Amino acid sequence: MAKPHYTTRWPHRSRKDTATPATETAMDVEAELTAALSLALERRESSSYIVEHSSRVARLACSIAELVELRNTELEGLRMASQLHEIGMISVPADLLLRPSRLTPTELQRVRLQAAIGAEIVKPTHGATAARLIERQYTDYAELRKSTADSRELLLAGILRVADVFDAMIDPRPYQAPVPEERWRQVLRIGSGSRFHPAAVYAILHLIRSPQYH
Repeated sequence: MAKPHYTTRWPHRSRKDTATPATETAMDVEAELTAALSLALERRESSSYIVEHSSRVARLACSIAELVELRNTELEGLRMASQLHEIGMISVPADLLLRPSRLTPTELQRVRLQAAIGAEIVKPTHGATAARLIERQYTDYAELRKSTADSRELLLAGILRVADVFDAMIDPRPYQAPVPEERWRQVLRIGSGSRFHPAAVYAILHLIRSPQYH
């Protein structure tokens, strides 16, 4: 099977259904800041592919979110957090981002520090929830369940994580070819309930059976 090509729309439900003029203005400002931060990352030559990855993750996360019927405000927050989930990569040395071979455990740990840095960048403008989603992007579902009492936030984090991992598996990277379909399906199914939120896994497997993803 060819690599899924997900050209999904942004959330189609209108913010005006639930938003006041004040909240609409705040959301518009957040959207502008999101675009500005993404542009800053894109202008860094070694990071441009990350912006494309983040855009795909955001679209996929929104499609998953619609299947599990997130609230409008939750969906918008997830979209922005997904779009900016690797903004911290702006702090990672270019040679690590472009390395054609796998990183050592120490180097990988250095790259993953970007999550905490990204959370610090985003928190003042996009709020604590978006910052937590970004900071926890590498955290397994089973571990998050122990520290996150809010089931809605746990679901948001689960959606971002499964969308991020899925795109990383099917998109070629400097150090690896795309993962075969049989393998990525296995990763998702085996990881359901441990690495990944079960509802997010169920939704993405349902979503990628749609003709628009092939």
